[in-house]
Amino acid sequence: MLGVDVGKAELYGTWRDPVTEKVRWHGAVPNTVAGIRQLLRRAPESPVVVEPTGRYGEVLIRAAQAEGRTVLLAPTRRARAFLNAVQTRAKTDRVDSDGLALYGLRGRLRPYTLPSDEVDELKQLLAARRGLSQSRSALKQQQEALPRAAATLAPAIVALTQQIDTVDRQLAKLSVAPKPPRVSKKTTTTSAAVAAAPASIPEAAEPVAPAAPPPSPVLAAARTLRTVPGFGPVTAAALAACLVDKQFTHPDQFVAYLGLDIRVHQSGKRHGQFGLSKQGDAELRRLLYIAALSATQSREPSFAQRYAREKAKGLANTAALNAVARKLAKVAWSLIAHNTTYDPQRVDRQPSKDVAQPRMLDTQA
Repeated sequence: MLGVDVGKAELYGTWRDPVTEKVRWHGAVPNTVAGIRQLLRRAPESPVVVEPTGRYGEVLIRAAQAEGRTVLLAPTRRARAFLNAVQTRAKTDRVDSDGLALYGLRGRLRPYTLPSDEVDELKQLLAARRGLSQSRSALKQQQEALPRAAATLAPAIVALTQQIDTVDRQLAKLSVAPKPPRVSKKTTTTSAAVAAAPASIPEAAEPVAPAAPPPSPVLAAARTLRTVPGFGPVTAAALAACLVDKQFTHPDQFVAYLGLDIRVHQSGKRHGQFGLSKQGDAELRRLLYIAALSATQSREPSFAQRYAREKAKGLANTAALNAVARKLAKVAWSLIAHNTTYDPQRVDRQPSKDVAQPRMLDTQA
């Protein structure tokens, strides 16, 4: 097992024997194509285990997969906990790579799958928008705190707003189905004349316009999610990219990935709940919370009624909105997983236990 601690400038690898778990080699190489080749030659045909490090490890992962090797994903928090358990005296690149190799041998890790080019492009676009939005928010706060410099900061805020609007228009184009081409009066008149022409006159062969290619899975998913109340172009695109990329097999997996699941503590006869786990994708969780706030104010009453029921249970506003966000997440998963359309009548319909259910929206809260 080859554990690799990925850095921007270099890669530190540790190769452990799969039987004895002893270290057979360790060392650092540059994070370049030549360095990656050297690293992989040190541990021939060995699986590779890495943490998710964004683009710094992408070249390594692609090179290892091109050789037919298995690349395993070590989730960051779980990997940190494992490394702290086996080594508490120091934290270095060598120690981390050594621990990752041991974690790959002892843990049940899933393969590391890179997103498709389309999903990757969409994620980069969303990340760029998030960075622009955060910069604008920081400048607005400074503008309020520094009134004498407000005029100096105003042009930068306007420029960032324009860039955000540009990204939003790009996302809107991705999540809205294109309109069918309009038929002009001239084309209609010509078609009627051809239909009324005598049969003896041969019809001129008209060129047939090529049919538009079907939308990709990500675009189709984004357009489907736009039909759900509260989902705008940004939220729909972000959810579509995640659902298509991760391929969750159950809605609870998606809810846990978002960090919208409830932490439960049980010891003997004591049982308790401690709010959201918040261990998943923080940005998607934020977008779903905003979508829940928008859905409760939409004309379609399903989620407003849901919010009212949660409030009637005694939940605070934030907790009730999180419950609506959790329902929205399950609805989004069901639409993409079952390739169906949004039906408000099915949002709160409870499935029968006696009759096999057709493909429909998931209704479990």
